[in-house]
Amino acid sequence: MFVFARVASGYRSGGTNPILSVTEDFVPFQFYDSEELLTWEAGVKASFPELGLRVMTSAYLYNYDNYIANVAITLCPDEPWDCAAEPNVNYGDVRITGLDFEFAWDVPFVENLSVFGFYALNGGEVREPYVLPQYVWTENEDISADAQYEYIGGSLTGNNLPNNPKRKYNVSAEYTLPLANGSDIALLGVYSWRGGFDAYVSNNEAEKSDSYDRIDVNVTWTAPGDAWSVSVFGHNIMNEQEIELFEFVDYEWEDPETGEEVFVLVDDPFVSGWRYWGAEARYRF
Repeated sequence: MFVFARVASGYRSGGTNPILSVTEDFVPFQFYDSEELLTWEAGVKASFPELGLRVMTSAYLYNYDNYIANVAITLCPDEPWDCAAEPNVNYGDVRITGLDFEFAWDVPFVENLSVFGFYALNGGEVREPYVLPQYVWTENEDISADAQYEYIGGSLTGNNLPNNPKRKYNVSAEYTLPLANGSDIALLGVYSWRGGFDAYVSNNEAEKSDSYDRIDVNVTWTAPGDAWSVSVFGHNIMNEQEIELFEFVDYEWEDPETGEEVFVLVDDPFVSGWRYWGAEARYRF
């Protein structure tokens, strides 16, 4: 048995946002402060030879000061991308807590069968969210004097840290079949699942990423002496897709009938990999 604990610190420098403007109206977003991190972690690794089992579990706490995040803001609610900016900003306080567990099990009553698994429970909380500064426009007649900053996509509706699924797990099993000539065939199957999460700081319901799961399989033949091996594999065999990134792309053109400029926002999601199959040959020397 191995028991461990550690405390560590981290640092990320601040900087300047590349916001192009002929006025000084975006000054609140020109600079963002450095980020500091303090982590606490403790856990146990243990082996049970009579059961063929190895386990590891740990708990952790991450405390961020001046957490650096990216936001999309606008000064033009009716035509948001006409006055848009995507600056880095600082949250005052962010806390991430979690618990994970993993195991490797050489099943004693089934020869040549190994099972592996992992589970993680994770919570990310924005304890001091970023607040848009007060704004007064003074040098552009196209914008009303009472214009206010707004988040593109809506206002903040929660305090969940973006890109931070609360739960995820995977389990895999590998069975090796020895052959009479000294070669062997290994069969591997992997199932993984990841819970939903907020993709952006706004925590808008329409931009949440749903839970996602996939199944991968692999069959490998290894020659005697391990010099040659040939694998056939299938990734995401159920052909499940998820939106990994969701953005809006603006298109503008001139209407041929009216001569007016037409401006629209179009959804532009980035979708995860499709199902694919393949084969691989290796030679080791």
